[in-house]
Amino acid sequence: MYALSEGQLFFREGRSETDAVGTAWTPFPGTTQRFKHIDAGNNELWAVNIFNEIYRRHGDQGVSSIQGVGVSWKQYTGTMIFAQTAEEGVVWALDDENDVWVLRAGTISVDVVIDNEPEWSPIPGVKLTYVDVGRQGQLVALKSSGCSFWRKGITKDTPSGVDEWFDLTNDNTNEETYFKFGTIAMCATGNMFATLQGGDSKLYFRGGVSSKFPQGAEWFQS
Repeated sequence: MYALSEGQLFFREGRSETDAVGTAWTPFPGTTQRFKHIDAGNNELWAVNIFNEIYRRHGDQGVSSIQGVGVSWKQYTGTMIFAQTAEEGVVWALDDENDVWVLRAGTISVDVVIDNEPEWSPIPGVKLTYVDVGRQGQLVALKSSGCSFWRKGITKDTPSGVDEWFDLTNDNTNEETYFKFGTIAMCATGNMFATLQGGDSKLYFRGGVSSKFPQGAEWFQS
């Protein structure tokens, strides 16, 4: 479990299989970087510092396990304002013009790096303000207008996904109903939650999500 406070990175100490809460927040060891965004994936941690530089934490015990904090940081080329990890070695990111990029960084361990200098690949035709990747190869995304989208098939072999964007903005049960969201999130199970623009505190969730219809059918107010 990780958190940021005024740019400083912390991890939760004392967590175990029987105690998910832990005992205290501890400064991340050996880190002098000031970060503005972090995202923990499967045995890795991606971070964006205040200069929009991209880093990845790795180690022989991983960094997303209960006690793992990794060994060292590796910087990747390019500058991004936001990065979100998908499958191991795959990260989606946004630049300062809201263009969307994906990086297949490959497998990384203590002294071994595969695909040492990977290149960012653009996702054409869309500008986004936020993406959130689930753990089943799916993601949800927002435009500045509040329109929301869904995409699937994101793996280490197909890091850009396999299908076009699915528009979640319109409620399929009512063509006149449009949801303009300010935030959106996807759980590891594939369930989706969102809040409206304008400071509305109501929480919405995506109904009808199933293995056969993972994008769901309509939005419900929680």
